[in-house]
Amino acid sequence: MRLPALALLLWPSLALALPGEAPVVDLEKSKIRADWFGGGLSVDLAMSEAVPYAVGVTSDPARLVVRFQSVVDVAGAPRKGPQPVLVPRGLTTELQLPLEHPQILDSAVIAWPEAGGARLKLRLEKADEATFGRLAALWKEPPAPVMPERPAAGYKLHVMLDPGHGGQDPGAQYEGIREADVVLRLARELQAALEDEGMEVSLTREDDRFVPLSERVARAVRAGADVFVSLHADAVPEGHASGASVHSLPEGASGSGDRFLLNRLGGEALASDAGSVDDATLRVLMELAREQSLEASDALAADLVGEMGSAGIALYKTPQKHSNFVVLRAADVPSVLVELGYLSEPEDRARLVDPAWRSQMAGALARGIRDWSKAKAE
Repeated sequence: MRLPALALLLWPSLALALPGEAPVVDLEKSKIRADWFGGGLSVDLAMSEAVPYAVGVTSDPARLVVRFQSVVDVAGAPRKGPQPVLVPRGLTTELQLPLEHPQILDSAVIAWPEAGGARLKLRLEKADEATFGRLAALWKEPPAPVMPERPAAGYKLHVMLDPGHGGQDPGAQYEGIREADVVLRLARELQAALEDEGMEVSLTREDDRFVPLSERVARAVRAGADVFVSLHADAVPEGHASGASVHSLPEGASGSGDRFLLNRLGGEALASDAGSVDDATLRVLMELAREQSLEASDALAADLVGEMGSAGIALYKTPQKHSNFVVLRAADVPSVLVELGYLSEPEDRARLVDPAWRSQMAGALARGIRDWSKAKAE
């Protein structure tokens, strides 16, 4: 289950530690990266095995603290960035990382690389002094560990999440709230929820940078994604509009995804025993792929709308729509665009910046994708 940012301090994400030698945090293979802008911090800790942990922040001085419910050793040193320190505390160990300015935990996820071991991925966002102080005070009594399930082995559905806008294109803006920031936060929450379901997840952008629309489609195709989900938060200049909706491509639409599919089909044909295939045959294959993709996209949109409705999330008056958006034109990748709500509407705006609502929305979207993938596999 994915929890809101303010609750993450009270929630330890944990995993199974096996008996034997002490687990090791390999700092040389870990990644600690500060945003160029925005004041955020990403911490990706490479571990020999996953162990129970609790994570939060403390003040005087400002630090990120990860308390492992085990004796833990450290190897190497970070190639760059701030230097973590391991502090033994009886049968537990704290990893402490100095913070240059007030930051609070936005997400915490355990990943399970195929090569073995585990990676603890933490994301911090810039915060004001009052919020930081309030959350830092909670660390005086860290929570008890909880053991999560490791995802089952086998094929992982690859989901490409597309947080809209970014960089010089902030999207809709109201009362200092930028669409680009809202959808990126939701994308990170959804990524964690999907990974908890055992899926592989990529993002078209990891931070506040501009990615052209056609490149977003290209990244999904090049990565071999099974599904593409674009996230937006709309606005209307006049009148009122409220609630979430899901868009898929209408019949007869074509565009930027065609050339990627043609290249791939052509390459597969040339590599097959059948030898070369003419352009007319490739076009027929492409049309068949597009037809299947449109049908799958409609089914996914229906599952997402159903799960959002079941979760009590406010929906637009016509929550499932057909729209010819550029980012939906990957011809052989089922694609949907989720409008999370309207920044121009006060009630929607309040929901979009509420960590509890984001957690609720991320959970509903993850369940919708899970249900769709299971039905598709049957």
